[in-house]
Amino acid sequence: MPGFGREFGGRGGGFGGGGGFGRGAGFGPDGSCVCENCGHEVPHQRGVPCYTLRCPVCGGPMIRKVAGYGGTYRNSPTANRPVTEEKKDSNVKYTKPHKPKVDESACIGCGNCVRICPFNAIELKDGVAYIDSNKCRDCGRCIDICPVGAIS
Repeated sequence: MPGFGREFGGRGGGFGGGGGFGRGAGFGPDGSCVCENCGHEVPHQRGVPCYTLRCPVCGGPMIRKVAGYGGTYRNSPTANRPVTEEKKDSNVKYTKPHKPKVDESACIGCGNCVRICPFNAIELKDGVAYIDSNKCRDCGRCIDICPVGAIS
């Protein structure tokens, strides 16, 4: 019986074998995904853009770190965030996190931020969002989802 990869134009061997869908599958030595908030690093999985992942430690956005490049590949939706900090023992720059703040006069109390927060750090009090800084991990999801820009 021919290998799965051979049936789809590969050289056989199925997944992880000598070709077909196996070629390029899995983790490669050519980079990693780095959290923009905390710097946690995981191996890059080919075919899965880093910017679609969330950090397993803090829930922040991930960006691509390319081996031999000495920097990060910033083609993610968060690429417009300023690069302000360089980690020790590394030539890779990371976005310095900041605690989101709510402009109480602009907040419309829609609750979008409450629903999106993966750390349950936001609640509505008297129709205004309140962020618990002890629970907040600076992932920025509340900033992105606020329809009136009340969180920055």
